[in-house]
Amino acid sequence: MNVNGSEVLPVLTPEMFAELTPESTLAAIKESSGGARRITDAVNLLGNRYILFSGAGRLMLESVLPGVQCRVSCPVNAFPAENALWDLVASGRWREAREFYRRPAAPPPRRPRARRHHPRALATRPNLATAAR
Repeated sequence: MNVNGSEVLPVLTPEMFAELTPESTLAAIKESSGGARRITDAVNLLGNRYILFSGAGRLMLESVLPGVQCRVSCPVNAFPAENALWDLVASGRWREAREFYRRPAAPPPRRPRARRHHPRALATRPNLATAAR
C-alpha cells in the first residue's frame, strides 16, 4: 500500500500508479493528500486495478462517492465512535452520515494541570492534620 500525502514520502500521482499496474504485488493505494479530486483522477485512469483507501478523515465523506472502498484512520483507534461516519456512508445511510459529519467538533480533552510546589512553600505550609487538633 502506498501512503499518499505523507510528509516523508513524495506524493505519487495516478499516472505513476498507471506505470506500476503490471506489478502484481501492488494492490492498494491509501490516498491522504487532502484532495478528493485525486480519487476521481485515479479511478478514471486506473479503473478498479487498485483498492482505494481514504486516509484523510476530513475528506472521508467526499472520498466515498468517487470510489474509495476502505478507510485507514489512526484517530479511530483512540475514538472508536468516530468510525460511525464510515459505517453510515458505507451502508448508504447518507442523511444520517451528513448529520454526523456536520456535528460540532468536540473540544480536545483537558489535561489536569500538574501542581507545582516550591520546597520552601511546602515547609512553611501549616500541617492540616495537626492544625485540626
